[in-house]
Amino acid sequence: MKNTAALTFTGLLVLCTWAMAQETGGKVGINMRVDPAPRVGLTLHLSRAFALRPYVGFSMSGEEAENEFIPRNQEGLPDPRVISSNRKEDSSRITAGLGLLYYFQTGRNVSVYTGANFSYTRDTVDVEVTLRNENPSWKDRGEIFGLNTLLGLQCRLLDNLGIFGEVGLGYSSASYEHENATEATRKTSRWGLTNSGIGLIFYF
Repeated sequence: MKNTAALTFTGLLVLCTWAMAQETGGKVGINMRVDPAPRVGLTLHLSRAFALRPYVGFSMSGEEAENEFIPRNQEGLPDPRVISSNRKEDSSRITAGLGLLYYFQTGRNVSVYTGANFSYTRDTVDVEVTLRNENPSWKDRGEIFGLNTLLGLQCRLLDNLGIFGEVGLGYSSASYEHENATEATRKTSRWGLTNSGIGLIFYF
């Protein structure tokens, strides 16, 4: 339900900002990047200096790990029995975000900009562990709010095609709820340097 609401809000935001860009006669571009998950959005130039960039992202991943433990007996010697465990983890993320960009240096082929970006992410993680005769499993459901400042460089490759990259400083706050686990909730906060990798933008 929350995933649907986030995507619906993002869709309405895109339509409203698109209409604003059309009213002001600004350019509209589709941007694609990996940050680290794939993201697709619009760059809506409201004027020569300011632009809005709503976007959505989705990612899925799976991981399997096998561990072996060698216990020690009362004398401190290795026990010949080996205890092994298997862990399987599947996760999916849906992200919606909005950025405000300010182009303080605009040339024919190169543009430099700064800005701020806000994001909201719904994270779902399914975990299954096999240890001896036990097979515990649980689910994590989380919300992540992120805010970061950025500095970006955009270069024109063709008339309607450009490439861009960004670095910045970001902060995120996450809250997870656990199902079928001892710990009921978990909250974390992080800050540090961020980057968007490399992205492409196509104007039409």
